[in-house]
Amino acid sequence: METKYAAMFPSKTGRPATPFRMALGVLIIQKRRKLSDRAVIKEIQENLGTEILDATCSPSNIRYPQNFSLLNEAHEKLEDMVDYFHKNFHPWDKPHTYRRVARKEYLVLAKSKKRTEKKIHATIRKQLGYVRRDLEYLENYMEEGYALPPKYIGYYLTIQKLYEQQKYM
Repeated sequence: METKYAAMFPSKTGRPATPFRMALGVLIIQKRRKLSDRAVIKEIQENLGTEILDATCSPSNIRYPQNFSLLNEAHEKLEDMVDYFHKNFHPWDKPHTYRRVARKEYLVLAKSKKRTEKKIHATIRKQLGYVRRDLEYLENYMEEGYALPPKYIGYYLTIQKLYEQQKYM
């Protein structure tokens, strides 16, 4: 994003562009508080310490990326989406989502008092498998021409990003 943003200001003379994160942070503050351009500048100048915290931008719907509970939550959301397609378009052919098995494996780790690194990694690996399987089901539905309803699109995109992050970890 930073390179795309900087490319919008190609001039080599004059003041360099403000960093993307800072500009986005200022825009977020301005929109949240419904301030004019001058008012947001004044607000930031007066409260610089607190505004720096507001200006750091990260997706608010993604928690710490190694959190196995987040993968469980993602799997449950994907199950809702698969259920939607099954109920509305394919009532005769429901794919196997391993709903109970995945939940049971998650709860074993969630309730354990001593979470070893080995157990955490094993649970994350299994949950990633369930998420991958459900994402494939949804991709197959969409390739057949069915579309996700608007209420699921944000979840779907977030879960895809989460899956890629966790797979990378």
